[in-house]
Amino acid sequence: SEARTVSYPRSTISLREYYSLRERPRLGASERVPQIPVWDVLPRSSASMIVVHAVDRPSEVLTAVSGACTGNCVLITRVKYDGEGVVFGQESLQQLDILRAHEKQGSTCFLHMADWHRKADVEEDPYLHLPPELDVMCLPPELAASAPQATRVQWSSIHHQLKSMLQAFNPDFFKTHVFATGVINPAVCQNFSEICRSPSNIREFEATPTSRNGRRHTPIEIQASVEVRLWIQNLQSPPSCEKARILVFCYTNPNLAGHGAQFHAMAEALTYSLAANRTLMVDDSCPWSLSPLSPSRQGFWGHYFERISTCQDLPGLEGVLRAGEKGSASQRVLLWDSKTTQMKLQPPEHAQDWCGGEAQFTSKCVPPRFQSLGRAWWTSVLLAAVLRPNQELEDRIQAVVAQLEPTSGRPNIGIHLRQGHKYIEMPPSRPERYENQILLIAERLLKRKWNGTRETQVAQLRSRVASRAPWINIFVATEDGSALDAIQTFSQDIGAKLTVVDPSHDRPNLRVSIPMAVRAGLLDVQRENLVSLVSLFVMARSSEVFIGCIYLNRNKCASVSFETLTLCVLAAFSSGWSRLVMELASAYRSRVIPHVSMDVPYSM
Repeated sequence: SEARTVSYPRSTISLREYYSLRERPRLGASERVPQIPVWDVLPRSSASMIVVHAVDRPSEVLTAVSGACTGNCVLITRVKYDGEGVVFGQESLQQLDILRAHEKQGSTCFLHMADWHRKADVEEDPYLHLPPELDVMCLPPELAASAPQATRVQWSSIHHQLKSMLQAFNPDFFKTHVFATGVINPAVCQNFSEICRSPSNIREFEATPTSRNGRRHTPIEIQASVEVRLWIQNLQSPPSCEKARILVFCYTNPNLAGHGAQFHAMAEALTYSLAANRTLMVDDSCPWSLSPLSPSRQGFWGHYFERISTCQDLPGLEGVLRAGEKGSASQRVLLWDSKTTQMKLQPPEHAQDWCGGEAQFTSKCVPPRFQSLGRAWWTSVLLAAVLRPNQELEDRIQAVVAQLEPTSGRPNIGIHLRQGHKYIEMPPSRPERYENQILLIAERLLKRKWNGTRETQVAQLRSRVASRAPWINIFVATEDGSALDAIQTFSQDIGAKLTVVDPSHDRPNLRVSIPMAVRAGLLDVQRENLVSLVSLFVMARSSEVFIGCIYLNRNKCASVSFETLTLCVLAAFSSGWSRLVMELASAYRSRVIPHVSMDVPYSM
């Protein structure tokens, strides 16, 4: 029969754009996405085959065509998935859910994997980091009977099936690029329980007195911080480096870990060092995708931070055992790397009570005398002890702090608008949610409640501050240029000054991890490191000049003078980077700063 197609504007002109989640400029839906004339191309009688491919909203198209594909009709659609985590995103799960319902019309769906984009005759194929493409083919009974039954969609365990299929189809890709040791259960699966599992322990953030107002550290916390810092200082400055017992930290999960994950891994290694009475050293030659190797300085740590120990000469690591391996306790030098974190590591001999009775040493372990202060407090002290910017990074941090004009008296709000690859675990929040929280902050600061629609509230606020704009600072960290544009427009509308590190960076909001994007040549490693690190320290350290707070309940807004407020962080605490801000701010300021999480809570 005659094949009919619909032509669409080409949406991808480069690999970078292909991987970008960045939205087009804010236009009406009819302007942004061409209307899909599905009924204009479907035959008058029953269709024999419908292929949905390369459309902007595939789930909408599938919904429209599913009812027209009956009898002996074949329905085929391309489904995207994340190749690093081997997991489907929300749009793909919507497609799969539609196809699952389509099976009730008598068809059976199968997975088909292919490497159509591979170029075997090219010596250095730029697409080698792309996962194989995946189609779902829903076949009528006659065709389904002859299809490979092993590829029939297993709706109740589709992530397990996807991972097994990818490993069998392209073991080289699986070995090189897949980071997940198990199967990821993304939070978005809460809406697709018939297809995949979501984490069972997800709790939404709820405001508490501490999150609303912050709190000063107690005298016990302050004294304990001093004690732990002195403990670390003595451990990291042994009388004799040649005789000292050493734990060498090698960057963990080097193909995926960002700054949040890597720094928290280092905090866990430092905890083990304290438990085992070993000096911690960093092997800066260990591979990590975020290491800007150069002839003058070995790697990441040498580029941005001061040494964490007075011992300079790293011992030889040939034949060195990993922490926790049989016979390791008697060795002078031990290794902490990715394989160490995957082991069932037992606590050191004299630290059995660090882990609350658990037989395994994990990041939850804290010395008994500090356990009542909490793991977050403990982590904050460790991170502040080792994350000491070198002079070059410090100069960049201070230059951005100066842009905030600390002497201006303006309130300041810090925002971490997490987007990008995080979508495979937790759905990102749109800029409007952050903007709504800023409106609540303004109510409290100006002692004025806004009424009416959102547009009306913005107009009321703008009128209120017109004579003294800019009246507030908003400092933003994000990898999404579209989200930054939206916050910039909103800031101008309410008379605020927006500050961001490296404003010329277009922030493409890639749907792959930043380390993979660096390896693929899509991002510059030095630039990404500086944007992230400078933003981190500005947001955490500047709390003495950052002012702002949030109430989630608009009916309980209190009148508070500017002098009693401190930095308010709007963030997604499912992100390790957001938690770093809270932890470092706690250590620097001896207080928990007011905060709002757009997803899960983080107690300090």
